[in-house]
Amino acid sequence: MATKNQLTDIINNKSRFSFGEIFEKGFDYGGKSIGWLLLLFLIIIAYSWGVSQLPYFSILGFSVVDLVGQIFVFSAIGAGMAIFYKNRTENKRFDFADLFRGFQINYPQIILLSVIVYLINYATSYLFSLLLGNQMFSGMGGATAIADLSRSLIENWQGLLGWAAVGFVFQIALYIFLFFSTYFVAVRQLKATEALELSFKLGAKFFFQILFLLILMIIFNMIGALILGIGLIVTVPITMAIFYFSYHTLIEEHVSDDLKPSFDQDILDA
Repeated sequence: MATKNQLTDIINNKSRFSFGEIFEKGFDYGGKSIGWLLLLFLIIIAYSWGVSQLPYFSILGFSVVDLVGQIFVFSAIGAGMAIFYKNRTENKRFDFADLFRGFQINYPQIILLSVIVYLINYATSYLFSLLLGNQMFSGMGGATAIADLSRSLIENWQGLLGWAAVGFVFQIALYIFLFFSTYFVAVRQLKATEALELSFKLGAKFFFQILFLLILMIIFNMIGALILGIGLIVTVPITMAIFYFSYHTLIEEHVSDDLKPSFDQDILDA
């Protein structure tokens, strides 16, 4: 198993961002996985419908069902998707069970990572909402007065726009820095804190390449959505594969065989 120091050395000295290789493998493996991911999405739809029938219960304004699903379910499925594509590159075939191996392999760290990321996103969103609120209500005689609110919006529109732009850019940057953390936890089986540290280093080194990749994938999926939404059946699996191979080409291709983790255990044995 590769250590954090060995992976850091790969990031510093060996990682190279190749759009050609990423897109070639992403379209190849993504296209071949469409049927499997369609089946997964149908299962997710059934799950979402089932939990929607549960009584609504909230803590501090957050839906408990949604929070549990995000932290304990969808984080594991996201990790499983990384393992799904990882094993396909080595075993030359897809195994549908791999999509659920996130519930088995390094699951406590996957949960911890999900909690940390959720708290980071919540804290930053809350901070910028406070800053926007302070800017909006600055100089107002009464925050409940519609006339004062309208005047404040007019007088402070530049400040509001500025903070909104800063918040938007910050959230994008944060997403890029966290982009690879799930792959390090799922594929490399690292601790959540180590995964975050390495993801930050990799995201910082290839910040603009990842940003450009995200923009291309947004446009790609918008085109898929325009085709009566049916196009997403094709574009989403390809996008997931491209995201994985952006990690794979940077890290996995430079890890020697004796440092690679094993995913041989059957998920039914967990």
